[in-house]
Amino acid sequence: TGATDLMVTGGVGPYSYLWNTGATTQDLSGLPAGTYQVNVTDVNGCLDSASIVLTNPSPLIYTGVVTNVQCYGQATGSIDLTVSGGSLPYFFSWTGQNGFTATTEDISNLVFGTYSVTITDFNGCVVGASYFVNQPTSQAVISSSINNILCYGATTGWINASVVGGALPYRQHWLCYV
Repeated sequence: TGATDLMVTGGVGPYSYLWNTGATTQDLSGLPAGTYQVNVTDVNGCLDSASIVLTNPSPLIYTGVVTNVQCYGQATGSIDLTVSGGSLPYFFSWTGQNGFTATTEDISNLVFGTYSVTITDFNGCVVGASYFVNQPTSQAVISSSINNILCYGATTGWINASVVGGALPYRQHWLCYV
């Protein structure tokens, strides 16, 4: 997508042009990165030359870090993008679950599902990716069985609690009221 815009002054026009590509026009377009040399000759045969270097920006690259939903059915997920290369500024277009859209680099308060982003740099170079925000398979459910104390002051009572669903590891905190 590179191009040259040659400005010639002095000498006597019209000028003739000869590029190292074989082109004979004043300006070039549709060029890859590289070094381009041109000889310019005026009507009297006076010659001057120039060298033009076209460079590529570094590749547009990105990484994304997903934070999954903490508890089933909540909106606690997030995606943190890091973008480099290309040409600043960057433009972001997110789409996702339930009609979600955003134009920021990072997104948060996400529910379970797939989120896609298109990153466009200032030159119009585009890259894209999809990320999956996971969640525990179900909500944590506690079930318990109880054995009451048989006699006043005895220590024969017990409580057996079990948890299913949610996300491992479980943390238990018992409260005792006397």
